[in-house]
Amino acid sequence: MLEAREEPTPEDESRAITWMPRGMELLDWLGIYSQFHKKGVFRGLHQFENQHGKLLEWSFDQLESPYQYSLQLPQHDTEVIFEDAARKTGMIEIRRGHKVIEATQTKDNVIVKVQNKKGLYEISAPWGVGCDGAKSIIKSRLAIEKTWRDYGINSAVADFEMDCHLSIDISNIVLDPQRPYGFFYFVPGRW
Repeated sequence: MLEAREEPTPEDESRAITWMPRGMELLDWLGIYSQFHKKGVFRGLHQFENQHGKLLEWSFDQLESPYQYSLQLPQHDTEVIFEDAARKTGMIEIRRGHKVIEATQTKDNVIVKVQNKKGLYEISAPWGVGCDGAKSIIKSRLAIEKTWRDYGINSAVADFEMDCHLSIDISNIVLDPQRPYGFFYFVPGRW
């Protein structure tokens, strides 16, 4: 596994914080759910409001799953747990600080050019998996089109340290026509 970043996502950034029930079933199948359970914040109810009051409450209690909630966990913790579990298998080498800068495919192999602090090198294998996000080198080299949709709005995500009267097990989404917003607790003192 090649990862351009030297370290996991910083601990003080929430990033991808929500695990939904089916995702937790996958974590259970992988044998690592208990680690997520120990660190996560359980969200049993998602509440939608507008300027006039409550519109809808949505829970997972009717879902046929042993996980009838969502779980909030900062991306840092998710990365650390996954990386530790992968290393413990003995089947994967993780190279942090190694950035894929080129990928090509032949009849029999995928060839990847990699940049690290020491310079450039190439590796090849019968197959490869690219999980490199929106600005994907892999998608580009394989001519997979990116489809973007402009909704004509801007949005922002911010992590706040604050005391709040809202319940930590409910996500609060306010559908204000001028500026929708939401509050989600994810670790002590942080929303």
